[in-house]
Amino acid sequence: MPVIVLGAIVTASSRALDSATLPPWPLLRSRSGLPTSQLCQMRRVRSAAKPSNLLVMGSSRTAAAMDVVWMNRSRTATDLRAERVVFTFGSELDRDLAFRTYVADRGVPEVLGIELSFTRAGGKRTDPLLATTRSHLMFEPKPYWDMVGSLRTRQNVSLADTYFWSRLQSTGGFALGRIDGGLDLALRDPPAAIRPRAQCARKKIGFFDNIGLAHPSDTLKTLDARRSRIWSGLVNSQGGVRFDTAGNELKLLRDLVDTAHHDGVKTVFLYYLPGFDEGANAIDLSQVQRRFPDTRIFDARTVLNDPTKPLLRQQFASASHVNPVGAYEVSKAFLEEVEQSKP
Repeated sequence: MPVIVLGAIVTASSRALDSATLPPWPLLRSRSGLPTSQLCQMRRVRSAAKPSNLLVMGSSRTAAAMDVVWMNRSRTATDLRAERVVFTFGSELDRDLAFRTYVADRGVPEVLGIELSFTRAGGKRTDPLLATTRSHLMFEPKPYWDMVGSLRTRQNVSLADTYFWSRLQSTGGFALGRIDGGLDLALRDPPAAIRPRAQCARKKIGFFDNIGLAHPSDTLKTLDARRSRIWSGLVNSQGGVRFDTAGNELKLLRDLVDTAHHDGVKTVFLYYLPGFDEGANAIDLSQVQRRFPDTRIFDARTVLNDPTKPLLRQQFASASHVNPVGAYEVSKAFLEEVEQSKP
């Protein structure tokens, strides 16, 4: 009997770690602190579909602003297949792993868009090189090992960072973290772990899915003064990006850009999505362009602060996320930039 139970647990653990069909159990929120829908979007990263023409990767700001459903229906682009992959709470390392997984399973997108989001901007202290429980649950060891090797050889991340300063987890430590996560899931609910595909298939990804957001026919909305004051205070109290303290974010971003070019991506965009009433000193994109001359920069501030459409700067659903009207304007402008970048 103990052997049968152990076998069931091991089987459930193995199934639970199939990141293409990760089950959306409530306990995933307790272990990772993340919405289960975010974990289920790995179905898209690891599907059998052809690679998209345009893949955008970013935070919840990307989920709110980059309406790939509208882009795919737009007459501006021909034969466009656009997708987005979204990670919240600081995502530089997970985006790198997701891109490597996407290419290995589906192929190379023609255009890659990467949101400029810096983990430690605004006082956050989590080092972006640290793999999280989310990383362990979503990604297999192979892309992590490849990324670590790339960071060491191309981005000068030293062995001391891995084995002494505990910033970058060792490859063995990552594998153990993945096993620990799978066992934890299996021990809590072995029957559900054995059938993750059925569990995840019933889960709507919602905000993180490729749902349509943009409604160009909507009217421009005016925010009330109280909400405007609160949101502006929240956004501008975070301070701007300090590049002198963003070394690890820049290393991971450089690694992702280099990997994309190496794999055959034709054009890489680095795009910035502002918060409500964000000050001009939030980020100096000229410094980004200087560090990444092999990319194209898209700044959504120029769209939302269009002097001919003064109400656009108020098209926000929260302090950090545009509403559907803002999403339409940002998506339309970004798609135009993508089309202009084609040879």
